[in-house]
Amino acid sequence: MYSKGFAAETSRAVARCAFLMAPKEVRGHVTGPLEGKVAIVTGGSKGIGRAIALAFAEAGAAVALAARGQEDLERTAKELEARGRSAIAVQTDVTDFEQVQALVARTVKAFGTVDILVNNAGAAPFMSTVDQIRLDGFDKYFRINFHGALHGIKAVAPVLLGKQDGCVLNVASVAGFIASPGLTYYASAKAAMISLTRTVAQEWAAYRVRVNAVAPGWIETPMNEGARALMPEFERDVLASIPLGRWGKPEDVAGAALFLCSPAASFITGAVLITDGGQTLSTLTGL
Repeated sequence: MYSKGFAAETSRAVARCAFLMAPKEVRGHVTGPLEGKVAIVTGGSKGIGRAIALAFAEAGAAVALAARGQEDLERTAKELEARGRSAIAVQTDVTDFEQVQALVARTVKAFGTVDILVNNAGAAPFMSTVDQIRLDGFDKYFRINFHGALHGIKAVAPVLLGKQDGCVLNVASVAGFIASPGLTYYASAKAAMISLTRTVAQEWAAYRVRVNAVAPGWIETPMNEGARALMPEFERDVLASIPLGRWGKPEDVAGAALFLCSPAASFITGAVLITDGGQTLSTLTGL
């Protein structure tokens, strides 16, 4: 049985979290929890990255969008600007460290600083067992899914550590926790990303820079659109594996990302927030 004191303390904590996340009105202008902040979102032109960028913009942040496709980047930047927020589109290959450094420099030039880095860029375009996979294919996509995040962290370090403030959010995956047959290159990279998150969180805590991750499960994105359309049995098996009974949406992940990058999570670092509808609570046999 919980004590009255515990219940009261819990109630106060919930109320504080709600206050920190809620929009505020300052001199007639409604502000969000990220008002005045500057965020970089890699892989920000579509899917989960686009949803995170839109959520951050609606919460008050200026956003630098990074991806390889300029047309999609420009389209998403216009969506953010239509919401009354500043945005820049920076074509970037996250596997090239110099390009990621240039992304950070461009962001600082445009907005004066960087407060939040979201390492979202990733890809899983094929399936192959480890005995059949080509090593160059493994290396290529491991670099996209892991080295892209490492490059982002290295490039933004002088800014965040220099001002001793800010946060990093890595978009990992439940594949980093569970066996993922056919996706060794992707699952291995995401497992490495989870370890990177926790280690850098420990290293940067003294500088008051928080480092967390979100680990999505099955989310409706362009990455899996083909499989959903062409393989009814795949769709059926995925739904059967999710206790909440539906695919996740990019906005579900964006909500978790917004929380972890907001003042409401100011005492959270080194965490991995699983956002999977309960998928990792169930048996995944057959997937």
